[in-house]
Amino acid sequence: MHPRILPVARAISGSDHPPEWLGTCLLPWAAGLSSSIAARTEFPTRNEQRTRLVALAEAARLIEHELLDVAMSSSLLAIDQQNWIKDGDMIDGLRDVARRADAVLKKIPVRPGNDKYYPRSDGLDPNEVCALVIAVAWKKVRGEWPGVWNRDAHHAYIALLIAAGSDVSRQGIDAWRERIAAINEKLCKDPRVKLFSDGLEIRLDRAAAPPRILPRSTPPLGVGGKAAKTDD
Repeated sequence: MHPRILPVARAISGSDHPPEWLGTCLLPWAAGLSSSIAARTEFPTRNEQRTRLVALAEAARLIEHELLDVAMSSSLLAIDQQNWIKDGDMIDGLRDVARRADAVLKKIPVRPGNDKYYPRSDGLDPNEVCALVIAVAWKKVRGEWPGVWNRDAHHAYIALLIAAGSDVSRQGIDAWRERIAAINEKLCKDPRVKLFSDGLEIRLDRAAAPPRILPRSTPPLGVGGKAAKTDD
């Protein structure tokens, strides 16, 4: 098992000799988590993001307004009409951009500080992904979902964050409690999170399944239905 993953697998299994299949699953998950953490690092702060989203929505509405102006649209078409997007498609696209920017603005918390709002298509931030991976693997190995105050599960959570290259200086037991509580709620309310969790379970089940032993092939039949002779 990869040495970077071994502490995670030990914490999840409670054994110095965790099953190899657990490490097989955890290693690519740690790599994916590392990519998400790196992407979040490059993400703008909430205030920066809000400023840019406001500018984006205003720009989309300005372009829509100008394209609907006969004088402006005629001037643009007078250059040439090659690759010109249909008016209706372009206007619908601009309105969709403005709508999406407005929707994200409503989701970004307004509060002091320079923390970040980092949305993902699965509805989880990287720390919540980490907590979900630990919880699903924990249930697979131990047969039950880890509690919010489970210190062994917290140690596994920290070990996976370290394996993914994250800063864990502020990841005390309260961090685990908050993340797993958020996961428990989202599993009930957000189909995307349930789908993601189910995918993790399927991969663990496949990795843990014993290898299939194929039956030996029947020797070819010769004349009269007797087994044909084969050279030793």
